[in-house]
Amino acid sequence: MVSRLRRHFGIPGTLAVLALVFAMFGGAYAAKKQGFIITKLSQIKPSVRNQLKGKQGPKGDSGPKGDAGARGAAGAPGAPGAPGSPWTVGGLLPSGETLVGSWSAENEWATAENNVQEFLRVPISFGIPLKTAPAVRMFVAPAFMTVTSAGGFVLYTEPDAEAKFKAVCPGTADAPEAEPGNLCLYLDQATVEGSGYAVQKLFGATPSPHTYGWSLPLTLEPESAVEGSWAVTAS
Repeated sequence: MVSRLRRHFGIPGTLAVLALVFAMFGGAYAAKKQGFIITKLSQIKPSVRNQLKGKQGPKGDSGPKGDAGARGAAGAPGAPGAPGSPWTVGGLLPSGETLVGSWSAENEWATAENNVQEFLRVPISFGIPLKTAPAVRMFVAPAFMTVTSAGGFVLYTEPDAEAKFKAVCPGTADAPEAEPGNLCLYLDQATVEGSGYAVQKLFGATPSPHTYGWSLPLTLEPESAVEGSWAVTAS
Protein backbone atom coordinates (compact mmCIF):
# COMPACT_ATOMS: atom_id res chain seq x y z
CA MET A 1 0.00 0.00 0.00
CA VAL A 2 2.86 2.35 0.85
CA SER A 3 4.56 1.53 -2.47
CA ARG A 4 1.37 2.51 -4.31
CA LEU A 5 1.21 5.80 -2.49
CA ARG A 6 4.84 6.50 -3.16
CA ARG A 7 4.41 5.70 -6.88
CA HIS A 8 1.42 8.10 -7.20
CA PHE A 9 2.29 10.85 -4.67
CA GLY A 10 6.00 10.49 -4.15
CA ILE A 11 7.70 10.39 -0.77
CA PRO A 12 6.45 13.81 0.42
CA GLY A 13 2.86 13.07 -0.60
CA THR A 14 2.97 9.67 1.04
CA LEU A 15 4.14 11.16 4.32
CA ALA A 16 1.35 13.74 4.17
CA VAL A 17 -1.35 11.07 3.65
CA LEU A 18 -0.01 8.98 6.54
CA ALA A 19 0.01 12.01 8.82
CA LEU A 20 -3.62 12.76 7.93
CA VAL A 21 -4.71 9.20 8.69
CA PHE A 22 -2.97 9.19 12.08
CA ALA A 23 -4.52 12.56 12.90
CA MET A 24 -8.01 11.25 12.16
CA PHE A 25 -7.56 8.13 14.29
CA GLY A 26 -6.02 10.13 17.12
CA GLY A 27 -8.90 12.63 17.13
CA ALA A 28 -11.49 9.85 17.17
CA TYR A 29 -9.68 8.13 20.00
CA ALA A 30 -9.46 11.35 22.00
CA ALA A 31 -13.17 12.10 21.44
CA LYS A 32 -14.07 8.61 22.57
CA LYS A 33 -11.95 8.90 25.71
CA GLN A 34 -12.90 12.40 26.81
CA GLY A 35 -15.55 14.08 24.65
CA PHE A 36 -18.69 11.82 24.71
CA ILE A 37 -18.54 9.15 27.42
CA ILE A 38 -19.21 10.71 30.90
CA THR A 39 -18.83 8.39 33.84
CA LYS A 40 -19.13 10.78 36.80
CA LEU A 41 -20.77 14.14 37.61
CA SER A 42 -17.47 15.87 38.26
CA GLN A 43 -16.65 15.64 34.57
CA ILE A 44 -19.34 18.31 33.90
CA LYS A 45 -18.61 21.92 34.64
CA PRO A 46 -20.81 23.23 37.57
CA SER A 47 -22.19 26.12 35.49
CA VAL A 48 -23.25 23.58 32.86
CA ARG A 49 -24.75 21.19 35.40
CA ASN A 50 -27.15 23.96 36.58
CA GLN A 51 -28.54 24.22 33.06
CA LEU A 52 -29.13 20.49 32.64
CA LYS A 53 -32.22 20.26 34.96
CA GLY A 54 -35.20 18.73 33.18
CA LYS A 55 -38.90 19.53 33.68
CA GLN A 56 -40.85 17.82 36.46
CA GLY A 57 -42.44 14.65 35.26
CA PRO A 58 -46.12 13.72 35.71
CA LYS A 59 -47.35 12.37 39.04
CA GLY A 60 -47.09 8.66 39.32
CA ASP A 61 -49.87 6.28 40.29
CA SER A 62 -50.58 5.79 44.00
CA GLY A 63 -48.97 2.76 45.49
CA PRO A 64 -50.89 0.04 47.32
CA LYS A 65 -52.10 0.70 50.88
CA GLY A 66 -49.55 -0.28 53.46
CA ASP A 67 -50.17 -2.53 56.42
CA ALA A 68 -51.42 -1.00 59.68
CA GLY A 69 -48.66 0.06 62.00
CA ALA A 70 -48.14 -1.32 65.47
CA ARG A 71 -50.23 0.18 68.27
CA GLY A 72 -48.47 3.02 70.05
CA ALA A 73 -47.75 3.13 73.75
CA ALA A 74 -50.35 4.61 76.12
CA GLY A 75 -49.99 8.36 76.65
CA ALA A 76 -49.22 9.95 79.98
CA PRO A 77 -52.21 10.89 82.21
CA GLY A 78 -53.55 14.40 81.63
CA ALA A 79 -53.46 17.16 84.20
CA PRO A 80 -56.36 17.29 86.71
CA GLY A 81 -59.32 19.34 85.52
CA ALA A 82 -60.59 22.48 87.21
CA PRO A 83 -63.15 22.02 90.03
CA GLY A 84 -66.75 21.81 88.85
CA SER A 85 -68.00 24.02 91.69
CA PRO A 86 -70.65 25.21 92.33
CA TRP A 87 -72.37 22.12 90.91
CA THR A 88 -70.41 19.70 93.11
CA VAL A 89 -70.75 18.65 96.72
CA GLY A 90 -69.87 21.62 98.88
CA GLY A 91 -70.67 24.20 96.18
CA LEU A 92 -73.29 26.94 96.40
CA LEU A 93 -76.25 27.74 94.17
CA PRO A 94 -75.18 30.66 91.93
CA SER A 95 -76.95 33.98 92.24
CA GLY A 96 -80.16 34.07 90.20
CA GLU A 97 -80.34 30.29 89.74
CA THR A 98 -83.49 28.40 90.83
CA LEU A 99 -84.18 25.00 92.40
CA VAL A 100 -87.66 23.44 92.39
CA GLY A 101 -89.34 20.53 94.16
CA SER A 102 -92.59 19.17 95.57
CA TRP A 103 -94.06 18.68 99.04
CA SER A 104 -97.06 16.88 100.56
CA ALA A 105 -98.67 16.04 103.91
CA GLU A 106 -101.72 14.14 105.17
CA ASN A 107 -103.64 13.31 108.36
CA GLU A 108 -105.08 9.80 108.36
CA TRP A 109 -106.63 9.95 111.83
CA ALA A 110 -110.40 9.43 111.61
CA THR A 111 -111.95 7.08 114.17
CA ALA A 112 -114.70 7.45 116.77
CA GLU A 113 -112.08 7.45 119.52
CA ASN A 114 -109.42 9.49 117.78
CA ASN A 115 -110.67 12.26 115.51
CA VAL A 116 -108.14 15.04 116.09
CA GLN A 117 -106.05 17.55 114.21
CA GLU A 118 -102.47 16.58 113.43
CA PHE A 119 -99.48 18.87 113.72
CA LEU A 120 -96.87 18.29 111.04
CA ARG A 121 -93.54 19.64 109.86
CA VAL A 122 -92.96 19.08 106.15
CA PRO A 123 -89.25 19.14 105.20
CA ILE A 124 -88.17 21.24 102.21
CA SER A 125 -84.60 20.33 101.15
CA PHE A 126 -82.73 22.41 98.56
CA GLY A 127 -80.10 19.86 97.53
CA ILE A 128 -77.58 22.61 96.74
CA PRO A 129 -77.03 25.10 99.58
CA LEU A 130 -77.59 28.84 99.18
CA LYS A 131 -75.11 31.48 100.28
CA THR A 132 -77.76 33.20 102.41
CA ALA A 133 -81.06 31.91 103.83
CA PRO A 134 -84.14 32.95 101.80
CA ALA A 135 -87.39 34.49 102.97
CA VAL A 136 -90.28 31.98 102.90
CA ARG A 137 -93.52 32.90 101.12
CA MET A 138 -96.82 30.98 100.99
CA PHE A 139 -100.37 31.93 100.06
CA VAL A 140 -103.32 29.98 101.51
CA ALA A 141 -106.51 31.93 100.86
CA PRO A 142 -107.18 34.35 102.28
CA ALA A 143 -103.78 34.75 103.98
CA PHE A 144 -100.23 35.40 102.70
CA MET A 145 -97.52 34.10 105.02
CA THR A 146 -93.95 35.45 105.15
CA VAL A 147 -91.14 34.02 107.28
CA THR A 148 -87.98 36.12 107.21
CA SER A 149 -84.47 34.68 107.18
CA ALA A 150 -84.20 35.61 110.86
CA GLY A 151 -87.35 33.66 111.72
CA GLY A 152 -89.76 36.60 111.81
CA PHE A 153 -93.34 35.62 110.95
CA VAL A 154 -95.77 37.88 109.06
CA LEU A 155 -99.30 36.91 108.00
CA TYR A 156 -101.10 39.18 105.55
CA THR A 157 -104.90 38.90 105.35
CA GLU A 158 -105.69 42.09 103.42
CA PRO A 159 -107.70 41.84 100.17
CA ASP A 160 -104.48 42.25 98.18
CA ALA A 161 -102.66 39.41 100.00
CA GLU A 162 -102.58 37.23 96.90
CA ALA A 163 -101.20 40.10 94.80
CA LYS A 164 -98.41 40.58 97.34
CA PHE A 165 -97.57 36.88 97.06
CA LYS A 166 -97.52 37.00 93.25
CA ALA A 167 -95.14 39.96 93.32
CA VAL A 168 -92.35 37.74 94.69
CA CYS A 169 -93.73 34.33 93.63
CA PRO A 170 -94.97 34.73 90.03
CA GLY A 171 -95.26 30.99 89.29
CA THR A 172 -97.93 28.34 89.83
CA ALA A 173 -98.09 24.93 91.48
CA ASP A 174 -97.42 23.34 88.08
CA ALA A 175 -94.58 25.74 87.21
CA PRO A 176 -93.12 27.12 90.45
CA GLU A 177 -90.99 30.28 90.34
CA ALA A 178 -89.37 32.57 92.90
CA GLU A 179 -87.75 35.97 92.78
CA PRO A 180 -84.09 36.05 94.05
CA GLY A 181 -83.82 35.63 97.81
CA ASN A 182 -87.20 33.88 98.19
CA LEU A 183 -88.52 30.37 98.86
CA CYS A 184 -92.05 30.19 97.38
CA LEU A 185 -94.45 27.40 98.38
CA TYR A 186 -97.45 26.69 96.14
CA LEU A 187 -100.57 24.76 97.19
CA ASP A 188 -101.55 22.31 94.47
CA GLN A 189 -104.64 20.67 95.95
CA ALA A 190 -106.30 20.07 99.28
CA THR A 191 -108.77 17.25 99.87
CA VAL A 192 -110.99 16.82 102.88
CA GLU A 193 -113.90 14.42 103.42
CA GLY A 194 -116.83 16.74 103.85
CA SER A 195 -116.02 20.41 103.49
CA GLY A 196 -113.42 22.91 104.63
CA TYR A 197 -109.75 23.61 103.99
CA ALA A 198 -107.15 20.93 104.42
CA VAL A 199 -104.69 23.53 105.67
CA GLN A 200 -106.27 24.52 108.96
CA LYS A 201 -103.61 26.99 110.05
CA LEU A 202 -99.89 27.62 110.32
CA PHE A 203 -99.12 27.30 113.95
CA GLY A 204 -97.00 29.50 116.20
CA ALA A 205 -93.38 28.39 116.59
CA THR A 206 -92.30 28.87 113.00
CA PRO A 207 -88.74 27.60 112.31
CA SER A 208 -86.19 29.89 110.70
CA PRO A 209 -85.22 29.06 107.12
CA HIS A 210 -81.69 27.80 106.50
CA THR A 211 -79.33 27.96 103.55
CA TYR A 212 -80.07 24.27 102.83
CA GLY A 213 -83.84 24.10 103.41
CA TRP A 214 -86.79 24.72 105.66
CA SER A 215 -89.45 22.85 107.67
CA LEU A 216 -93.05 23.82 106.84
CA PRO A 217 -95.31 23.68 109.95
CA LEU A 218 -98.91 22.60 109.26
CA THR A 219 -102.06 21.69 111.13
CA LEU A 220 -104.35 19.28 109.24
CA GLU A 221 -107.90 18.18 109.93
CA PRO A 222 -108.59 14.40 110.12
CA GLU A 223 -108.60 12.59 106.78
CA SER A 224 -107.12 15.57 104.97
CA ALA A 225 -104.16 15.94 102.68
CA VAL A 226 -102.25 18.72 100.96
CA GLU A 227 -99.86 18.70 98.02
CA GLY A 228 -97.82 21.41 96.41
CA SER A 229 -94.56 22.53 94.88
CA TRP A 230 -91.79 24.95 95.78
CA ALA A 231 -89.12 27.08 94.16
CA VAL A 232 -86.12 28.86 95.68
CA THR A 233 -83.87 31.35 93.88
CA ALA A 234 -80.47 32.41 95.20
CA SER A 235 -80.02 36.11 95.92
